[in-house]
Amino acid sequence: MLNIFSKSKNELTLRKDVDEILAEMEQLDITTNEQFETTGAFVQGIKSKQKEVKDHYEDKRSRTYDAYKAVTTTISSYINPLEKAEGIVKKKLGVYRVETERKHREEERLKLAEARWKEEERLLAEAAETGNELILDDEVIVAPPVLETVVPKMKGISFTTVWKFALENINDLPRQYMILDVKKIQGVVDALKEATAIPGIRVFSEQQVGARAT
Repeated sequence: MLNIFSKSKNELTLRKDVDEILAEMEQLDITTNEQFETTGAFVQGIKSKQKEVKDHYEDKRSRTYDAYKAVTTTISSYINPLEKAEGIVKKKLGVYRVETERKHREEERLKLAEARWKEEERLLAEAAETGNELILDDEVIVAPPVLETVVPKMKGISFTTVWKFALENINDLPRQYMILDVKKIQGVVDALKEATAIPGIRVFSEQQVGARAT
C-alpha cells in the first residue's frame, strides 16, 4: 500500500494512485491500536498526495486563471454599465406603469360612482312618476365601467408584481419568524464548552482529525 503514497511518475500514475488510495481507504478497518497508528500515517500520505496533485497542476491553473481573469475583467467593464442602464430603465418603466394603473383605478372608481349616482337619480325619478317608493329599497346595482387599458404591451417586456415588507416593530413579530443567531450561540459554546447553559440548546462534542503532509 505504501507504493501508492510515493511520488507518482506522471499524470497517468498519479490518477491510478489516487483511485487506489480511495479504494483502499473505503475498505479500511481499524480494530487494533497498531492499525490505529498505521492509519495515522495513511492520513499524512493522503495529505502529501493532495499536495502533489495541486503542485502538478498549479502552473497550468495559474496560467489559465490569469487569462480567465483578464477576459472576465474586460467583459465586466462593458456589462456593469449596461446592467446599470438596464436597471435604470426597468425602474422607470415600473414607476410609470404603477402610476398609470393607479390613475386607471381612480378613473374606474369615479366612473362607477357616477354610474351609481345616475342610477339612483333614475330610480328617484321613476318612484316620483309611478308613486312606487318600494323600488328605492332595492340595492342599486350598476355594471362596472369598462375602460381601455392605457399601458401598451411591449414585445419581450413583462411586468411582475413583487410584494415586499419593512419591519416596523420587532416586539410584535411572532416567534416563528425569528432567526436563530447561530454565530452568537457557537461563540458561547466555544467559550464555555460543556458548561454552556442556554435553554433549548444541547451541547455535545465531536472529534475532528487534523493532519499535515509529510
